[in-house]
Amino acid sequence: MAQVKGTLIEAWRSFLKDRYGEEKVASAVQSLDADDRLHLLSPTRDSSWYSMEVQEAMGRLTKALATPADKDLASELGRYTADYVFTKIYPTVIDQDAGKKKAFGWFDYVLFQDLRKCVSESTGPTSSVTRYYYLEGKPTPGQCRSLKAFLIRMSELRGRQNVTCVHRKCLSKGDDCCEFLMEWEN
Repeated sequence: MAQVKGTLIEAWRSFLKDRYGEEKVASAVQSLDADDRLHLLSPTRDSSWYSMEVQEAMGRLTKALATPADKDLASELGRYTADYVFTKIYPTVIDQDAGKKKAFGWFDYVLFQDLRKCVSESTGPTSSVTRYYYLEGKPTPGQCRSLKAFLIRMSELRGRQNVTCVHRKCLSKGDDCCEFLMEWEN
């Protein structure tokens, strides 16, 4: 059964509170069903593993809070999450890896268990491709936008400049995997 690290849940929770305020988030939590409330009101720790049901409840909470003014909330969440993960929880990972030309896909296994297989490879001195093969379910378009933004921000934190990312394949569109081509300047 797939699991998500508490780090991602805490980053998401922090994003929602920063964006909407604690009162609106608390009110939105109360508007959800009992199972979602149980998942969302239970304490989480960055270092612990949780069922994907907690992440799914976070998705429903986000939908309850979103307004038409939220143009690309998924991308904002992805960037925020990368900042949270790599500046608050795992800053030494970026510090140790900064400047290396190798791909960085191995880090996905620190955040998820049994959800997807991540294969990342360098395709040149300023490019890489990362493929996600899902073992359970498939991502939504919003999850893919969030992941794309996460990958871009993670690359920026590694010192890469003018990072671009193209989502060349998507499992939700019938492809065999989600594939992201990253390019940057040194």
